[in-house]
Amino acid sequence: MYLSIIVPTYNEETRVVPTIDSLVSYLNTKSYSWEIIICDDGSTDNTVSLLKLWSQNSPFTKIIELDHFGKGWAVMNGMLSAKGSLKFMCDADMSMPVTEIDSFITHIKNGYDIVIGSRNLTESNKYEEPLIRQLIGTIFHYFVRIVAIKDFKDTQCGYKCFTSYAAKQLFTAQKIYGWGFDVEILMRAQKYGLRIYENPIEWTYKSGSKIKFGKDTLQMIRDIVITRLRIFRHK
Repeated sequence: MYLSIIVPTYNEETRVVPTIDSLVSYLNTKSYSWEIIICDDGSTDNTVSLLKLWSQNSPFTKIIELDHFGKGWAVMNGMLSAKGSLKFMCDADMSMPVTEIDSFITHIKNGYDIVIGSRNLTESNKYEEPLIRQLIGTIFHYFVRIVAIKDFKDTQCGYKCFTSYAAKQLFTAQKIYGWGFDVEILMRAQKYGLRIYENPIEWTYKSGSKIKFGKDTLQMIRDIVITRLRIFRHK
């Protein structure tokens, strides 16, 4: 298996099927082998039933049903279940053009262990993001730079690609199951000396995010501080 795409879902009944459709259409144009792993984080709507109905005609699509612990929990389970030499995580809203997956694979081929999508580089294109979301994102970004890692413009983008070796190292050690898992993974990647490339992407804001900016942002801050202390103590 060459490429595994991991799609975490939680109450995505209105948009996950079009996302999987676009992924399959893209992957069917490729000569390499692939699989799609949908990790459902305990949805309470019709997400799972719709996916099961859809997947009856797609032998390369696997659904993993999980208890509800958070996006990081869903991604971790998908990464550790995937069989691909490359493992790509992808948001359920597909706010990035599916064809941009090619650029992630190219940079992995050029010797990087991890390629992370970035909405905040000069070469990136970001559309229709509400002002309040931009403001909160900027504040969180500076917090991450001060407390955790300062080398990246965008740690939270939902599009990241890992070699199988990097994914095994990182996701077997993962402790954060919520929204802050991206920062933990990148902190650990730097600790392990893995090569990381920040890849500019085109990204369009789509409503329906599950993050609660008050409660969830505070939880992310707490998790990141604890992870920073844990990694520092381990050193």
